[in-house]
Order: sequence, then structure tokens, then C-alpha cells
Amino acid sequence: MRIHLFNGKLTDLRGELLVVTCFEDLRPLRGFAGEIDWYYGGIFSRVLMNQTGAGKFGEAILISTPGRIQVPKVILAGVGPWDSYDYPLLSAFAKRVVQLMKDLRVRACAIELFIPKKNQTSLILLIVSFLKGIEGMGYEERPLDFTLIVRKIPTAGLLRREGVNGECRWRPIR
Repeated sequence: MRIHLFNGKLTDLRGELLVVTCFEDLRPLRGFAGEIDWYYGGIFSRVLMNQTGAGKFGEAILISTPGRIQVPKVILAGVGPWDSYDYPLLSAFAKRVVQLMKDLRVRACAIELFIPKKNQTSLILLIVSFLKGIEGMGYEERPLDFTLIVRKIPTAGLLRREGVNGECRWRPIR
């Protein structure tokens, strides 16, 4: 498994699948979800206004994105209310993402994550929470690649999982 960090523009992102988040109680849509909504004429807004999806945890809306961006499939995934978004919820969200990847038979996925407001400074805690969520999900037989999209990080890089005496560690690849 490889973990990339990405802090660039939506139009520079490449991959098989992009998962963007939607909170129950925040409108308009934030981040890449808002940009995709704008690029495709309010596709997510229309679904949300029709109450087909409301941003509740576990909801997922799949769309095809021909042309404007370089990722053919996008999922708008509900993560619940903003006030309840924390690191344990992020771990549960990671499990949901891996299950969606398995269902869609996708090996590489970019996921836009927001750092919970309760601890706005911890990018490491964000990554660790995500990784804890995917432990034991059976990705070992078919390695998955994740690109974690986090805005306002100083550098994007790559992490490698290393096993040392039965213990897992994540280290930067230089």
C-alpha cells in the first residue's frame, strides 16, 4: 500500500476514483465537492436538494465525470454533522471508503479529508486515524493506493509502510 499526500488543484489530480466529503449541516459544499458541483452544473446540489442524499454518515453518491477533471468516477460521501467529525469518525469513514473501493473494484483512490476542528494542527493524527480505520480490511491480498487530499499542508509526499519486528511503521519515502 502507498499513501500519497496531495495539496494541489482538482484539475491536476489523476486517478481511478475520487471520494469527496459532504457534511449534513454545511452548505454550500466545501473543497473539491464544491468545485465538482460547480464544474458539472450543480450535480451534487440537485441531489442534496431532492433529499436523495443529505450528508449522513455512510451515504454515497457515485457520478461519472467525463471531460473536465482527470478522474472518471467521483463519490460524494456523507460523513455526518461537522460537530461530530473527529478522528474516530475518520477511522470509520476510512473503512467505508475501502468497502466502496472493493465494491467498485478500484485499486487507487483519492480522498479529500478535512482536519477536524477540534485539533486543527495535526496532519499526522489525521493520517494515523485514516490508517487505523483501514487496518484489517483485507487489502493485503490486493494492495491499494491512497492519495489523501488535505488542503493547507506545507508539502505533499509519500509514506511507506515498513514492518519492523511485527510492528508497523510509516516512514517518508525520499
